[in-house]
Amino acid sequence: VKYVIIATGIMDIQPEINGSIKPILPFANRGDILYCVRCDGHKTIGHKLSIIGNNDSAISIGAMMVERYNHENISILTNGKETHFSDKYLELANTYNFKFYTEPIKEILGNPRNEGLKGYKLDTTVVETSKTIISLGIIAYNDLLKQAGANIDNIGKAVVNNSFETNINNLFAVGDIVSGKKMQIYTSWDEAVDAADEINKRIRIEKRKKLYWCCTY
Repeated sequence: VKYVIIATGIMDIQPEINGSIKPILPFANRGDILYCVRCDGHKTIGHKLSIIGNNDSAISIGAMMVERYNHENISILTNGKETHFSDKYLELANTYNFKFYTEPIKEILGNPRNEGLKGYKLDTTVVETSKTIISLGIIAYNDLLKQAGANIDNIGKAVVNNSFETNINNLFAVGDIVSGKKMQIYTSWDEAVDAADEINKRIRIEKRKKLYWCCTY
């Protein structure tokens, strides 16, 4: 093919509990575990909120939830992972009275089929919560991009121009795999339309040139 649009997307990194991501998934399917604050942040209103993460992004999300939805006493669970919090964000966390828990999560409390998420059992304590936001980063499905030699950013997403074309001629990328863009269904549709319009324009110009050459020769 002459033109390719890649829309391979990304996946959120899931927290492992006793070496497996499976315990978290039923609660995610229920909607007690959230990943996109733009889409689902409002669903935390009226709930005791926790965030699983070990870097500044977790604190930033927590601050946003306080500022948007007036949350109090947000818990940040690092799940036993090495922390990467900067002094600037730790100061912000202190301002909003975030509570940090660094022990590994041993068990999820509650039942996804009935009452839903109730909290997490750690090594020596229990953290009560009914909604959790996951902030562990993403896995970018960029194998095709790398094999083609396309430029990617520091987290593995495609660097594109205004028509969503990569540095490889006629190779386009749209959706969550694109660097620096919103990760929404409607934005992905719009990106796909822009890329397809650019391809369509190139095809029409090519046909027009052949027709012009044919008719003026």
